[in-house]
Amino acid sequence: MFNDEIITKKSIASSIEMTQKSRELYYTRYLESYRSRVNEFYANEYKESPDSFDFMSSINITFLYTNIGVFNIIYTSNKNTDSFSYISVWLDDSQVNKLKTIPDHLKNSEIIKLTNRKVNSDYLIKIEPDLLDSLTYKPQNIKYTNSKAYEDGLKSADDSYHTYTLAQLFKKSVTQYKELSNFIVLNLDLIFSKVKDNEFKYELEESVKAYQAELYLASATTAEISIETLLRIIIVKKLGKYKLPKESYILKSAQLLLQTSIIDKRLFNRIESINNLRHGIAHSATGEVEKWDCEQIFGLIKILVDTFF
Repeated sequence: MFNDEIITKKSIASSIEMTQKSRELYYTRYLESYRSRVNEFYANEYKESPDSFDFMSSINITFLYTNIGVFNIIYTSNKNTDSFSYISVWLDDSQVNKLKTIPDHLKNSEIIKLTNRKVNSDYLIKIEPDLLDSLTYKPQNIKYTNSKAYEDGLKSADDSYHTYTLAQLFKKSVTQYKELSNFIVLNLDLIFSKVKDNEFKYELEESVKAYQAELYLASATTAEISIETLLRIIIVKKLGKYKLPKESYILKSAQLLLQTSIIDKRLFNRIESINNLRHGIAHSATGEVEKWDCEQIFGLIKILVDTFF
């Protein structure tokens, strides 16, 4: 925003003249710092996902001066060099009120309209309030401007890297979701249509994700937790909630189901062998789990679901 002086059309024009050199000095240095940082530390990430690093291509910054402040409108440019534009607009009361009250997601298009430029999201990078309007071009400010621009450019490059990592995590989660639909050991859709329990669903899905990533120890451990949950669901279904054992161990639940003739000895033995597999993993020297081990655990889940749901 401008200083607390009385703002007139003449003072807006004067502000452009006083701050133009400072802005161009700042953003030129800022972009140099940003690009240097990316090229030195994030070159591979930029190559893989250029859209995550906004300022590597040439850009145009349009500085929109108004009677309520300055806005930086940053576009990608089809030129070989960065460029700067300056526009001043006097807003009437209705325009001021509109900008102050409309939702943020609509505000950008209204600001762009003030520049008489077509709203095109393909080229717009961002619109941000300007923080340099009090920085006039004076010899004593040059060193500060250079230093601040350099540090801000480094930080912005690091922020772009974090944007990249978040995008990769999202991409990975989508890939994992697709992998769930390709999981052939169990029919997950059928199981979840029968067992309508969010906790069980989450645990089994996490186990399958680990299995698909060939993280068999994690898969086995999580699958057995889902068996604990599944056995407790069966107890509630067959005996009532008040019969739930205080401890949620697999064997405690299986013993209760055996004692009440809900399961037979053969199924109990299978549950016990899976439980022993779990404890064998925990206490073995290597802690190694094979794909086959996980599939045995998934097989027990299928038997329990087919039998009781």
